Amino acid sequence: KDKVAEAVYKCIKDFFEEKILSNENLSDKEVKNIFLNKRFTATKDQKFLKSILWEIEFQQKSLMKLPDTTNEDLKQWDSYHIEHIYPQADKDSWKEYYDIDSSDQKSEDAHAQLFDSRYNAGNATLWHKNPNTSFSDSPFSKKLKEYKKEDKYIHKFIVEEKESDNDSGWTKKCISQMSERYGNMVVDILKKLSQ
Repeated sequence: KDKVAEAVYKCIKDFFEEKILSNENLSDKEVKNIFLNKRFTATKDQKFLKSILWEIEFQQKSLMKLPDTTNEDLKQWDSYHIEHIYPQADKDSWKEYYDIDSSDQKSEDAHAQLFDSRYNAGNATLWHKNPNTSFSDSPFSKKLKEYKKEDKYIHKFIVEEKESDNDSGWTKKCISQMSERYGNMVVDILKKLSQ
């Protein structure tokens, strides 16, 4: 547990130290903006995102006065990875689920914006590595059924932020709202870690 916990905290610390060194000071607003606007594509960014999602998970359980399962969760560290709710790989894999008229530039642009936001923090959650290969490109309605089982507390956020239970229920707006939510929680986490 200690080695994994140390790795989680080091990853978070390194990410923010890099930001602080390049910016000298990082306000709460700037932290929130990172979560609203940054595309987490690099391996180190994905590692950071995984670490911070685990921290959010721990924080939420603590706030809800749920039993402390940190030790058990940290043992599962390697069996979880970042799941992109809207698939990261193929722009067209979910296109069929949205009412997109190829002759309508507005609907094409809306889908392009959704696709461009796939690496934003709000499009990420923790998920099991093993079933993910078949789950990754599944329609949102199928993913949502799994998220509703609430294997992790943070899956509840997806249920709360979605626009609908339909295949087109995960949108750019949902991703932005989730990114903002994560940003607010990270500010709280950083305050706790700095004490």
